[in-house]
Amino acid sequence: LSKHLDAFEISLKKNSPKHVKLTMTRVRRIADDAGMQTTADIDAEAVKEVLSEMLESEEIGFRTYNHYLQAFDSFCNWMVPKRMSGNPLLGMKRLNTQEDIRHERRALLPEEFSRLVNSARSSDVSIQCFNGEQRAPIYILSYMTGLRRKELASLTPRSFDLQSDP
Repeated sequence: LSKHLDAFEISLKKNSPKHVKLTMTRVRRIADDAGMQTTADIDAEAVKEVLSEMLESEEIGFRTYNHYLQAFDSFCNWMVPKRMSGNPLLGMKRLNTQEDIRHERRALLPEEFSRLVNSARSSDVSIQCFNGEQRAPIYILSYMTGLRRKELASLTPRSFDLQSDP
């Protein structure tokens, strides 16, 4: 199985290094914890048992359970049809993440946002090469537009039509 895992990792190289590392960590963890040595050892029940143990020990939540399952399912799909005749995880159910919300997501309240901007302005700390005075307008732009970090970073002059009539 280790040869297949190495080949799967190579096949992921077109993705970001972070994605490759995370996917392979998850796939290898399941294979190792389930004691899988060959493709014949890949079994939906073994995968479910490993993930259930991780859930029971509260090492992971429902969302992470689904991420581990997705990673291993991707590995199995990659194995078909050249290395395995079928995906043994086919039809394996994901967990409902709405039943296990670990972090309630919400927008900052205006007072909280004001404290964030003031804190950034008075900070001497550099975060991702930006000092506090540089971060403050970035935070304001993000808050006012709803754009995330990578969305903001992708903006170019061509992203704007300053000649249009609003």
